[in-house]
Amino acid sequence: MQALRSLNKFNYKCSVCTWLCQIAKNLWCTELKRRKYHPSASQEPDINALDISIIPPDEKTENADTKMYILRQIHVLPEREKEIILLRATGAMSFEEIGQLFGKTANWARVSYYRAKQKLRKE
Repeated sequence: MQALRSLNKFNYKCSVCTWLCQIAKNLWCTELKRRKYHPSASQEPDINALDISIIPPDEKTENADTKMYILRQIHVLPEREKEIILLRATGAMSFEEIGQLFGKTANWARVSYYRAKQKLRKE
């Protein structure tokens, strides 16, 4: 798609293959930068992501205890932080949407989520 958008900028000084590879390289570098500064939600641990069908019974109990502990820690957070964590952890909303919900920016939502997550990690 990026190549089609930039087609009018192609000046025939190099081969089409070289030009396309350069576009792909630039897009990949941009994606790596984006991942570095804005990690996706899929990198965050999901409370409900445990597949209990393959976990031995003793570990199932341990995982259930861990989930309950995490949920209790979330429950004692201040209301705003609790809401941000739950909206994000369930995958219900993006940072942009969370920011709009609170009348703030997406960056504010990211920072608030990060700080709330840090509080949970301390516990």
